[in-house]
Amino acid sequence: MTIEDEPKPVSYAERNQKIKNILSDLSRLASFEDLVKSQEEIKSFYDRLKVKYPDFNSHRILHVLIGSMGPSNSKITEDDFPGDDSVENFVNDLARKYINK
Repeated sequence: MTIEDEPKPVSYAERNQKIKNILSDLSRLASFEDLVKSQEEIKSFYDRLKVKYPDFNSHRILHVLIGSMGPSNSKITEDDFPGDDSVENFVNDLARKYINK
């Protein structure tokens, strides 16, 4: 399952829940080796965004990806990152690579 397989979410909360569901599926369905590889990819992707975007920590979608609550004392944006830095696209790619083989 990927986010693309389903109708476009009508809210950021729905999109974020679908990302959580895909990451949960990845944890349950991928082999141990694939799970380790996917976690390494997530870490690398996170590190790249951290360097590229000074406001990286204000994007809720990034906190959904890494499983954190996010900062409570700063302004949070619901927007995804643009283009190749899209968390939604990255998670879809992980699903295709490790779940939908």
